[in-house]
Amino acid sequence: SFSAPVTLTIGVLVLIAVLIGLYYLFRFMNGKTAARDTKQLFSGALQFKDCGDGSSTYPLVTNQNFDVQGITDGDTITIQNTSGTFYFMDNLWVGEQGKTNWTRAGIDENKAYILFNKYKINCLQTDFTIDSAMLYYLPFSSGNMKGKYTDKLVQNNKPEASSYPRFESYNHNISVDNLSSTISYVGGLDFEGSKIYGKGSGDQRAVMKFDRYDGKVGLIVRANIFDIRKYEDILASNAQITIMLGADSIYHAGCDFKYKISLNKTYINRGETGISKSPFYDSYHKHEIQADQIRWDLNEPTIEIRNVAGTGGTDGYFESVDYFEPNRLYKYQNIADFNIIERIRTYSIQHDTTREIYAADLAKFIKPTYTSEIIKGSLYKLCEDGFIFYDEAKDLITVRDKVYKYVMADRKKVDYDDIKIISKSDSLYASIDLTSYNMDVNGVKNVTFSDSNFVMLFPQNDSVTIQKNRDMLFSGMMFAGRWDLHGRGFNLHYNDFNIGLTKLDSIVINIPRNNDVDKNGQPILVPLHSTIEDATGTLQIDSKFNKSGKVKNTRYPSIKTDAPSYIYYDKRGPYASLYDRTKFFYEVAPFKYDSLNAFSTARMRFSGRLVSAGIFPDINERVRVQDDLSLGFQTTREVLPLYGGLGNYSDTINIDNTGLRGKGTFKFLTSASTSNDIFFMPELMLANTQTFSMKKQV
Repeated sequence: SFSAPVTLTIGVLVLIAVLIGLYYLFRFMNGKTAARDTKQLFSGALQFKDCGDGSSTYPLVTNQNFDVQGITDGDTITIQNTSGTFYFMDNLWVGEQGKTNWTRAGIDENKAYILFNKYKINCLQTDFTIDSAMLYYLPFSSGNMKGKYTDKLVQNNKPEASSYPRFESYNHNISVDNLSSTISYVGGLDFEGSKIYGKGSGDQRAVMKFDRYDGKVGLIVRANIFDIRKYEDILASNAQITIMLGADSIYHAGCDFKYKISLNKTYINRGETGISKSPFYDSYHKHEIQADQIRWDLNEPTIEIRNVAGTGGTDGYFESVDYFEPNRLYKYQNIADFNIIERIRTYSIQHDTTREIYAADLAKFIKPTYTSEIIKGSLYKLCEDGFIFYDEAKDLITVRDKVYKYVMADRKKVDYDDIKIISKSDSLYASIDLTSYNMDVNGVKNVTFSDSNFVMLFPQNDSVTIQKNRDMLFSGMMFAGRWDLHGRGFNLHYNDFNIGLTKLDSIVINIPRNNDVDKNGQPILVPLHSTIEDATGTLQIDSKFNKSGKVKNTRYPSIKTDAPSYIYYDKRGPYASLYDRTKFFYEVAPFKYDSLNAFSTARMRFSGRLVSAGIFPDINERVRVQDDLSLGFQTTREVLPLYGGLGNYSDTINIDNTGLRGKGTFKFLTSASTSNDIFFMPELMLANTQTFSMKKQV
């Protein structure tokens, strides 16, 4: 037993504790240090429980089926229909069950609420956490989502800006199919006030799939965090993007993603540095694409690859995955005493050709004292240039084919190509038609197919169409060695490394001008004044195994036509207008010419026939370069019918850009004349005769 003075002292202390407990209970309930009028909180009686030491007790109060409120200026938390006990000495409220909602974040209480069982609230604090709570929040959960609930009193809380209450799901493989009719989601879910986040866990990213216009999955996005804003926008940074192109795709390892839910439209943006600056990889067209943005209205079968307004007019680049630029490799050598691309390849080969390398292991392989932080700057640059993927969270490098290709191409051990298409458009670089997967690239001034063989395209309307595996459709003008090819409907066959000349409007052949050379010692070329027109055929750029031109073969480029083509004489000369091309022309027989960079002008010949609008019967004779730089011939014929048999002609016949001319004898009826200068034209002949005779008719 305790003495009276001792008992009195304990009683006083208990009373003080009760008053302090009530003060802090009111503080939690009111959210402020000064007490104010409030409704009755408890209907239960004050009790004293044995502390267990046999000599003291502690005060508490228990109540059933009532609401608990935390209140501060401009904010109130209400736990509905709860029961529990308040422990005065610990300033602790221990509840048995309860319910709270999202009205503080501006969401209807019937659309989002939380149920929970046992919980505790420290009344000295303005925040609390409850584990194993169950969330009801449409369209994400109908009451079966378990997670951690956190709440906090915030002075002057505004629903549109509130970040409480919060809920974090335990399960990170939650499937949500009713966010939109076109969206499916798998991952964790966090709710912070009116904000909703899809989240991954550890090395597992959350995944969203988006259906396109035909109901098929068109877009897959993986991200650590998806920001779902008011059911209007979905945002993600450092997101892995996969745009489906049949069995192929366009992929990016980490860019900014935005999706407009109501419009079913997405915006995918590359960044300025590191992983986000790396190119898009297009496995269907076999190109790496450096563009500011991909924009896609998933209701439509067209993907836009764009320049973002206000970025300074950057160019778009479409590089073949086998493109090789030596300086891109050497620049890594210049920034260190080792070439990191070489080291990555060596490490991979020495470790069973592994494609996944931890950055710390690579750093130590380069130099035992190195850490991943030392080489991280180089890793970012390698991402920008498309050599690797780098997962910062895992510190894991994924080695791309480009590493092996560049090292081996530099050693001349593998073939490569020169195909790099540059778009100078200030808005739309390219668009992909998903019904054909053709990619139309705009703003293209020229395309080099072979630097060593001087095969270059200047496309009509600054546009080319890229097809599967770098096949290409285009119209326009090409340099093919010393030949200029103008036409429409050309088709690059990448694997065979040739160009189908479907409609070759004209061929202009350039030849050396005498023995003149330029300042580099190269022959000065001049164009022939005749063109070969209306041809079809094939231009072989180089051997299909030698796209790089690393093995010099002067046979290429070569051209082969597979149908007759034509030379016309209606553009030059004093009587050109009289030589109607529908009746007067030289028909060139199908031909094959190689060595278009270094052919012999003197040996150049084309077989065929002259069709002369009825002046003469067709004349089979090969044409060659004439003194006036035309393609023509000079030949001799005996008793050749003239103008359908009205007369005949013997001796020299010459065709060039001055017209059809002769030097010889022509007979008409009983007359015979000789001339050194005869012009033959349809329905007309001009001549200065040296002799004239006529037999006397009997």
